[in-house]
Amino acid sequence: MRLLRDAGHEFIVYSYGLPSENIFSLLEKTPRLVSAFEIVLARRGMASAAAGLKQLRERSGADVYLSKLRMQEDAKFDGATFSHFINHGFLAAEREQLRELLATDGLRGAVDGFVFRVARRESPWEALETLAGLGKALDVGVLAHVRLAGEGPADAHMDDHANACRVAETVFANLFWPDLVTCFDTFMDVDRGYFPRSGFIDRRYDPRPAARVYANLHSALGDRRLEPVARLVARAGDELFALVLPEEKQSSVTLDQILARLSSDWPEVRVIDLVTGTLSKAALVPSDAGGFRVQSETPLPRWPYLLHFAQGA
Repeated sequence: MRLLRDAGHEFIVYSYGLPSENIFSLLEKTPRLVSAFEIVLARRGMASAAAGLKQLRERSGADVYLSKLRMQEDAKFDGATFSHFINHGFLAAEREQLRELLATDGLRGAVDGFVFRVARRESPWEALETLAGLGKALDVGVLAHVRLAGEGPADAHMDDHANACRVAETVFANLFWPDLVTCFDTFMDVDRGYFPRSGFIDRRYDPRPAARVYANLHSALGDRRLEPVARLVARAGDELFALVLPEEKQSSVTLDQILARLSSDWPEVRVIDLVTGTLSKAALVPSDAGGFRVQSETPLPRWPYLLHFAQGA
């Protein structure tokens, strides 16, 4: 862990319940090794754990996020039926419950924020936008778990294209709201047993398309400060970026609601294939609907890609 930490990796450690004194002693011998803790507790035990959470935060020097062990009574929020599997994390719909917790004596100063689940069925863009607003309203940090697994243990999610699009949407949204700490629920494929799903790497440690999308999108945008313009559209100074999540190869893509504000000042568009990292050029031409469309002589990528509009592109 120390070698990886020195190379720039960060570690978030989760625990069901508060760590033991042995763990505290180990943490004090290895300072600054862990960036954050997720402490999973049942709702009824959170108020009484405030002192222990504060002690963990002070002695470890790490951020502490509180996660909710979901019980049968939480079905009114997530619609789940009884499950034999452990399930944790708050939902954005539990705003009032979070307000009540923060009003508990000593809890606000004991944790840095809360852990939230972003289910497979949810749009990462919409979920992260909601959580960013919730964190600001409650003045707390947000650690979002974006799930690649489904909600049922028999639901398999092995579609590389769908996962690549989900990762692209999540990364793009997180660059808008960088105060959010966002994690994906799996790194390596889980190709058997319960909740089968593909991840960022396969069992040979070869990167899947999701990993390449993650790296190439950060490479293209990571050093820019983005401002949201519309859904999946960002502005960075005089540049405009649009993330496209296609289902099939295209020779043109119409983005009238996005491109209506553009003009012939940007006649050319860079197309960045987020799986291969290759760049190509396309043209910005008027569409029949009165806006603009991006057109290329060769098919546009089937995988997620980024459109980069800039004067002199």
